[in-house]
Amino acid sequence: MSPKEYLLQIRRLNAQINIKIREKEDLEQRTSGVSGIDYSKDRVQTSAQPGAFFERNVDRIVEMEQHIDKLIDDYYDLRFQIVGQIASMQDPRYIELLYLRYAEFKSIDTISRTMHYSYNHTVDLHRDALHAFGKMYGLS
Repeated sequence: MSPKEYLLQIRRLNAQINIKIREKEDLEQRTSGVSGIDYSKDRVQTSAQPGAFFERNVDRIVEMEQHIDKLIDDYYDLRFQIVGQIASMQDPRYIELLYLRYAEFKSIDTISRTMHYSYNHTVDLHRDALHAFGKMYGLS
């Protein structure tokens, strides 16, 4: 795994959490009937038990919440590990740049303005920081 791929794991988990939360909220809206979308055209005949749909969706919501909780735990564990690794680097410029990029999800353009460097210098510094991080932690 490259240093960049390793560091991007935080962002990937964050995106997965956000997607799962939106999916759970959508299911909650559909289950409670709060949604502004008209599903009347999509109705099909279901079982004779009118509460079965509701119960099944409540079970799904509970499962989704448990899955989201697990993802959040994984996210914070990984974030704590990676931020610690970034903070242990020797060059404070590398620490700031990698933290802004991979823990705060800032763009290179935003980082260049924050650090008061030119865009090209920030790109070069980012490359050097990734190389130093990979060397420090045995990443290719």
